[in-house]
Amino acid sequence: RFWYTARPAKTDRITMSNQQTSPLVRAEMRATGALASIFALRMFGLFMLLPVLALLGTELPDASPVLIGTAVGAYGLMQALLQIPFGLSGLFWITSGLGLVALLVALFLVPTVRASQHRAPLTRHERMRRVLANPVLMRLNVGILVLHAVMTCSFVVVPLWLSERLGFDLAQHSLLYLAVLVAGFLAMVPLIIRSERRGFLGVKRLAIVLLLVAELLLAFFAQHLWQFVLALFVFFTAFNLLEALLPSLVGRAAPAGTKGTSMGVYSTSQFLGVFIGGQLGGLALQFGDGSWAFI
Repeated sequence: RFWYTARPAKTDRITMSNQQTSPLVRAEMRATGALASIFALRMFGLFMLLPVLALLGTELPDASPVLIGTAVGAYGLMQALLQIPFGLSGLFWITSGLGLVALLVALFLVPTVRASQHRAPLTRHERMRRVLANPVLMRLNVGILVLHAVMTCSFVVVPLWLSERLGFDLAQHSLLYLAVLVAGFLAMVPLIIRSERRGFLGVKRLAIVLLLVAELLLAFFAQHLWQFVLALFVFFTAFNLLEALLPSLVGRAAPAGTKGTSMGVYSTSQFLGVFIGGQLGGLALQFGDGSWAFI
């Protein structure tokens, strides 16, 4: 199977009253909330920049869809923002500020984990070997790579389609993305709660199906505003759901003593997917109208 499946053991199911009084559960909830905030702050900055880069890149001298896709994807390849003179440096400052907030969350809100005294630490090469040899982790790494490739590829094309087909300006883009992103997040929350209570398998499959539906809607039916809104709402619901589930699955699947290395490889795969998606989106526009970017 492409995605890792984790089924909660019966002994892991505890009542809500016990969860509220258990110090361990409270610490886990605090750590989970802090780490989720870091991911959210980072992805919020990325979602702010993607539409602007794709739209205003067309106004630069000698711009082409492939070069615009490369500029968008370079964020992932370099794991940092690519400094291109688009004239909207305020967005880059906001993104930098969000990154600083994420660092402060990591420093002061994420609980410190004490190293185990029962086993000797693994060497760097041994940790890497165990992570790369683990088939479950490798499926998750490929999964997050594909997910972010789909996301970046889509958002090289979608902003241009909104401008060409509906005449959207930048302000209208911002309102649309904000609305569907918030709505998708709210739709994701009950699904995450359900996955914690009844297991990840059903919710994971639902997210994959929703992602496929969103891409097909964009490829074949995105002509009117309501169609774009529906497709983007479904997309963000599925994307946010998988973005929340997959890191948890990595932590569960990581061999003992390799969680840090496992997350590092996972994040590298994620950024590589951003780069690949940018390239594919640019090619879809360079050699067509962009429709096959969603197929």
